Formats: sequence, structure tokens, C-alpha cells
Amino acid sequence: MNTQDNHTRAIFLEAIEQNSLENRAEFLQRLCEGNPNLRARVERLLQSHELLGSFHDSTATADLWPRAECSGATIGPYKLREMLAEGGMGSVYVAEQKEPLRRKVALKVIKPGMDSRQVLARFEAERQTLALMDHPHIAKVLDAGTTDNGRPYFVMELVRGVPITEFCDQRRLSPRQRLTLFVQVCQAIQHAHQKGIIHRDIKPSNILVTLHDDLAVPKVIDFGIAKATGEPLTEQSVYTAFNQLIGTPLYMSPEQAEMNALDVDTRSDVYSLGVLLYELLTGSTPFDSDTLRQAGFDEMRRLIRQVDPPRPSQRVSTLDAHVASTISQGRGIDERQLHRALRGDLDVIVMKALEKDRNRRYESASALAADVQRHLDGEPIQVKQSRLFVGARKWCRRHRTATTASAVAAILLLMFATGMAADRHRQTRESMRFIETSLQAASAALQADDVEQALKRLSEAHIRIEADGLKNQELLDQVATLSQAAERYAKFASLLKSARMNRTDAEKELARPIEALALYSVMENAKWLDSLRASGLPEAHITRIVDGAYELLLLRTAHLGRAPSDSPETLRETIVKQQLPQALACLEKAISFHAPSRGYYWLLANCAMLANDKAQEARLRQQALETPVHHAAELFYINRDHRWGSVSESRGYPKYPVDESYKDHREMLRLDPTYYNGIFFMALILDNAGRYEEALPVWYACNAINADDWVATLNRAETHKRLGQFDEAMSDFESVLAGNPNNADALYLVARTLATDPELQMRDGARAVKLASKACQLNDYQNVHIIDTLAAAYAETGDFESAIKWSEKALELADGPTGREVFTEHLESFRQRKPWREK
Repeated sequence: MNTQDNHTRAIFLEAIEQNSLENRAEFLQRLCEGNPNLRARVERLLQSHELLGSFHDSTATADLWPRAECSGATIGPYKLREMLAEGGMGSVYVAEQKEPLRRKVALKVIKPGMDSRQVLARFEAERQTLALMDHPHIAKVLDAGTTDNGRPYFVMELVRGVPITEFCDQRRLSPRQRLTLFVQVCQAIQHAHQKGIIHRDIKPSNILVTLHDDLAVPKVIDFGIAKATGEPLTEQSVYTAFNQLIGTPLYMSPEQAEMNALDVDTRSDVYSLGVLLYELLTGSTPFDSDTLRQAGFDEMRRLIRQVDPPRPSQRVSTLDAHVASTISQGRGIDERQLHRALRGDLDVIVMKALEKDRNRRYESASALAADVQRHLDGEPIQVKQSRLFVGARKWCRRHRTATTASAVAAILLLMFATGMAADRHRQTRESMRFIETSLQAASAALQADDVEQALKRLSEAHIRIEADGLKNQELLDQVATLSQAAERYAKFASLLKSARMNRTDAEKELARPIEALALYSVMENAKWLDSLRASGLPEAHITRIVDGAYELLLLRTAHLGRAPSDSPETLRETIVKQQLPQALACLEKAISFHAPSRGYYWLLANCAMLANDKAQEARLRQQALETPVHHAAELFYINRDHRWGSVSESRGYPKYPVDESYKDHREMLRLDPTYYNGIFFMALILDNAGRYEEALPVWYACNAINADDWVATLNRAETHKRLGQFDEAMSDFESVLAGNPNNADALYLVARTLATDPELQMRDGARAVKLASKACQLNDYQNVHIIDTLAAAYAETGDFESAIKWSEKALELADGPTGREVFTEHLESFRQRKPWREK
């Protein structure tokens, strides 16, 4: 129940209810706009949902998980190397072309499942759009084709750049340098307009800047939602729905926000260029991203269409001291210099581009660029300013010495006479307004389950209170109370998620449910719910905490008292004496605030089994089967008891066959499509049954949901290997090593395969020696299995003397007759100058 996951899951559950892929794509575009990470998380869940819904059908599996898009795969004459970006309808990869030219390119291919007529038409339109253009600041199309499974792709020049705003900030470019880059962008957009193309999605991530001979070169990319002003770009019809929102809200023109696709012309791009210029100069967009995200859909459109943003100079003057200092330093000047640089021409140019009425904007991108260039050249700009004495100001700029003395005297006099008091009053008023706004935004973020954003806004409020020395105790208390509640909720959510991911019984893992429950004193405080309701959290969050606490109590109980009935009597007595009271206390607490579910009765039956009360156990197990399941985790530990024999055959509960476990895991995923243990163990069950073709897409689903689980990646490699897919297996091993360079277990397991695998394609003795040596170092040469693997690795390289040395060391450390027998066999093999192989 990570707070980020709740938001992701809510969108995911709505997305799977969309009645077509087109509707789903449009739904995701609207709700995930400006948040590519959120979009990627939702799409991974959708992909795993589809995989798990049909992985028994091999044909469907092939369509849903196309291996052609794995690193190292080939599309036409291009070999894919890495993913660059992922958009609404396509993915972009770095690819290598070997003939007729040897070069690296960017290859964009349509996503699986996105091949609706509308998406195909839009994809083809983007290719045709780029092919029309020939400009140094627009990415060029080099080739096009179709993949083996019929999905179109096209190839562009590879732009190894970063978004223009990031480039400027990283290099601390001055306003003049930023304006020079901006003029080049305007020229590229003007070229597109002359070719009859409106971009409709101008934003920093679609303008990448790269260096050529130390010269910054911007490149406009991603014409995926471009619109033709003249003839259609493709024979397929690209129909934009009348009520479809096209573009990114932060950079969207008022006419785009009207959602009337027929009423958008090149001046819409001029508005977006104005937003980009605003951000380049001030470090923020005209409308705050948090404000737009927290506003409802209609309110967001109203803001874009009706509300005028502050002038750039006004925006920077109202920033708090820390942010203003950061922004100005990122431009190589101080705060006063930045304000002076923006006031005047640049204020007028930007606000002219941002006019709500497009008839009052610059008529073209080139006209906007021309005025910016005039400003750079010190010439009067063409647009008429709304301020008085424009000519006088220009004269003053050219005759600074003649006017400085009198101006400074007048300004100082005015400042000391009235300015200081007024400024302090204004600052206090603005600070109070800022803090109140931050509190409102934090509350709204909590309602939307975006705790990270809520904490950010609360932190900003706290910094402002301290910086301005405000004495309003009520505001201080509100900020402190809400911050504490949000931080505790975030930690609880993180611990619950971690507990759900746990696949072991290690005590350090079992400590997480205890730690999570202790955050709200669930076990210790009989009135913990009253305290929770007084915390200021939204009701939805309180419900999630209560639900999570119930799940954690059952989870904790599931790990207590776990001894099979055929365990030694002394062990059973110890467990009953020490753990049975704890288990019963957890269960009693759980039903003090939550209705009992199947998991509750099953765990209570386990307690009866530990107490050797067979009649009570039988009654409770029957009651468990008659009670609904509340969490998918309940089915998991019930199934685990059957699989591991914790519930013995002598009691009438035989170990589950594969098909029965498979059925239970499908039911887990019906209850919660993102329940990770259900997915992981389903893959394991299928693997152990030799059903590798079915297991493989489930392993991919594991990685889609939890990319950090290297064990799942390692298991996927083994499945690839069993299917004879050695390149894919090696690619997975490389992923494990890249993500776990200092994990002894990961190094050891990969090294063991490289040293002892029966398949020649999988062996690499020299690499295995390096990996096993490092794993030994990390374990202080005390792990007998890693040392045995190091010996096998040396044998694979032909260095049998070293193999014998380390094998003798393993035999010396071996514990028990079985282990010694195996290691003795390995040692004898090395003495005969023979490596050994896994069976």
C-alpha cells in the first residue's frame, strides 16, 4: 500500500474498465499527462494484467509479450540496444544499423495492443510529418518498415540530448544564451508551419539539446500528435474526437483546452512557445504544475482559457528567497539582475505570446523569434508595450551614466521613506497566503493519495514560516500536525508494501509488520483508532490504515507458530509456549476493529493445531472455507500451508497438486491483480511443473511490477535457458549483475551457471572466476557453496591446481556427511582434470 501505488492502482483499475484500447490510451494520456513515470507504472500493470489473464494461451502470450523488443533483438536491419523513451502509442529505442551504413539510430515502433486504426493512422502521420521536413533543428527520418509481427516502425537520426530546460539549468546558461537557443527552436517550428504542420505538443521534453563541437544544437522531436493544416499526411484517416484533449496541459493553448480540434492553427504553437520561453526565463511554467494537477478537469481547462498568469518579472519577484536564489544562480546572475533582465521587453514579448485571444498573439513563430532577436540586438521590439515611456527607457539604456545619479537618489529616497514598511507588510501578507495555499494543496494532495506531493507542500510551508519569522501558532500547529500524520502514513504504506513482498521467514523481514503496527500503537493502545481519526488524515486514508493493520496482524500471525505436526516434540513445545500466545493476541486484536475473514479462521485453526486440539481445528478449518476472503494474502498463506505440508495429511489436508495451487493463485490475482507473491509463486509453480512456456510470461509480469526483484529475473533466465533461449538468458544474467554488483548471493548464483551449466553457450569460466572471487570476499571466504563454485570456475578455465586448492577449502568447511560427499566428488573430478556440471 505504497501511497504512490494507491494512485497508480486507482488509475489501473479504471483503465482496465475502458471498453477499447483507443479509449484506454486516451484515458491514460489525460490522467498521466506530464507524469511519464506514473504512465509507465500503469502500463506495466496493464501489461501484467493481460499476461496473467491469458498466459495459458501461447498465441495470446506471444502477442502480449513480443520478444522483438528486448535488448539485442533485431527489427529489420537494426539491432535494438536500449530503450530511450516510452510514449502513449510507441516506444523509442537506440538501435544499431550495420549495413549499408554502420551507425546508431533511434527506432520508434508502435506498442503491442496499440494497433487500432486510429493509432496506426496517427503513427503513420508522424512518420510522414517528419519525412516532409528538412531543417537542422528537427530530427530527420531515415527509414521505415514493419516488424515480423506486423507492427510499423520508423527510424530517425539519434539525438543524444537532454530537454532544453535541463540543458540550460545544468550549464547555468544566462538569459541571453537561453534566448539564443529559443530563437533556433522558433525557426524549427516555423519550418514545420511552412510545411503545413502544427506540432501541438511543444514542451521541454520534446526539444532536446545536444553538443556538436561544443556548440549547443536544439532538435525538435515527437510530432506524434501533430496536425496537418492542408492535405492529409496519410491515406488513413486520422480523426481527432471533438471532445478529445490533445497536448500537455502545462503548455496547452486556450483553444486546445476548448477541445475543438477544428479550431487550432499555427498560433497554438506560438502560445506553447511562449510557455517554453516563460519557463526558460523564470524556471517555472505560467501555471504551477501542482495547481493544474490538483484542479479538476473542467477547472484546469478554465484556468488555461480564462486566467492570466503573472508576468515573468512578477513571478520571480514573488518567489521565496531560497527558490529565487536557486533560479538566479542557475542563470549566472543575482536575483536583482534577473528581475531587471525580465522587466520590460521580455515581459512584453512573453505576455504577447501568451495572449488568450490568438488574434492578439504573434502571428507566427518567426515573428516571435524576430522580436526576441531584436531584444538581443538592443533594438526596439515591434510589439507595442502597454507601459509608458518606452522610448525614454530605451534612451536611458543608451545613456546610463547621464541618468544614474538622479535615478539612484530618487529611488533611495522613496525606498527609505515608504518602501521598507510597505514591503514588510506585503511580504507578511504574501507569506500567510503562501502558507494557507500550501496547506490547502497538501490536503488536496492527500485526498488524491499523493503523499509525496503533500509532504513537499508542507515542507515548503514550514520553510517559509521559519524564514519569515512568523508567529502564527495556529498555522504552525496545522503544518506540524498534518506533516506528522502524512509522514507516518507514508512510512506505514512503505512497510506494508515491503511486508507484502516478503517471501522468506527471516526475522528481519518479520520485523516489518511489527514496526508498521507500532507506528499507530495498534497492539499497545486500545484507543488507537480514536488517535488515528484525530490525526487530520482524510477518511479514505484512515480506512486504508485500518484495512492494512488487519492484514498485517494476520500476516504476523501466519509467521508465528509454524511447525509441521511431525516436528520434534521439544520444538513443538517451545513454539506453543513462546509463540502461541502472541498469535492469539494478534488475532484477538484483528477482530477488535475488523470483521473476521477466511484468513482469520484459518490461522485460528493453525493455533488449535499447535495446541493439539483436533476437534477445534477441524471446526475452524470448515468455518474458514465458508467465510469470504478479504485479502489476496489470505489465500497465499492458506495455499502455502498446503504446499509446504504445514497442514499434515494425517489431519485430512493433503499437500496440493500443481493444478490446485495454480487455481488458488489465479484466484489471488482475481482479487488483486498486483499481488506480487501470487504472481511470483504462480511462475514458480509452473516452472517446477515443467510448464516453461506458461511460466515465462509470468516471470516477465513479476519484473513489470517489481523491477528490483533480481531473484525473479534470475528465475526468468533459468526459464529462458530451459527453453533453449540462451541469448535471452544471458541478457537476464547481465541485468542481475548490473543491478546487484555487491550482492554475494546474486554473484554466486550467476557464477555457478557460468561455471557448471551443461550448455556450452552458457559457460564462461573466466567471468565465473571473477564473480565467485568477489562473492567469496563479500562473505569472508566462509560460504562453502560459493567456495565450491569458485573451484568449479577455475576448473572451467583449465586451472585445475587452483580448482583443487579451493575445493579442498570447501571440503574443510563442509558440515554434515551429505555435503562432504558432494564436495569430495567435486574434488575427485578436479584431480582427474575434469570439470563438473550441474545435472
